[in-house]
Amino acid sequence: MNMGTAKYSTDSRILFFRFINFYNTVKPHKSLNNATPYEILASYFNQPLREQSRDFLQQC
Repeated sequence: MNMGTAKYSTDSRILFFRFINFYNTVKPHKSLNNATPYEILASYFNQPLREQSRDFLQQC
């Protein structure tokens, strides 16, 4: 195995996961009213359990 290829592969993975992290936690999304996916998820889990159940059932 070429060690240069392994390093490139590892570097590519690191860059890919950094981008995914940025996309989900830093970059605002217009379709989410300029919130990040992480903010939407965090607000969902910060609701009382009863509200989570209601929101889930409304989506079904």
